[in-house]
Amino acid sequence: MAPSSEPTSPTDAIEDPDVDRILRVLADGTRRRLLRYLARTGDDVVPVEELCGVVAGDDASRRAARASLRHVHLPMLADAGIVDVDWDREAVRYHGRERPEAILERITDVQR
Repeated sequence: MAPSSEPTSPTDAIEDPDVDRILRVLADGTRRRLLRYLARTGDDVVPVEELCGVVAGDDASRRAARASLRHVHLPMLADAGIVDVDWDREAVRYHGRERPEAILERITDVQR
C-alpha cells in the first residue's frame, strides 16, 4: 500500500509543504478573489480577459490587472498546481483542488 499524502497528526499538517504553498497563494486578496471566482464559475477554462474583469472594474485598471495576473498572480496559482495558463490562447484552466478551496472557505468564515 502506498503511503498517504494526508497528514496523520496535527504536527504533520503544520509542517506540510503543500499547506505552506497554499497559504502563500491565499495570503493575497487578489488571489483569493480569483480562486473564489474560478471555484464558483463551473468552467474548466476561463479567458484571461474575464479574469481581468474579476480583478479590475474599469478599462484603465484592466491593463494593470492584466500585468499583475501575468507576472504575479497566475504564475503563483500555477506553481501551486491550482491552474494551468496558456498565454498563447489567453486561457486559464482551473484544477478544482479540495485543499485550497477548503482553506479559502475557512478564511472566508473568519472574515464574516
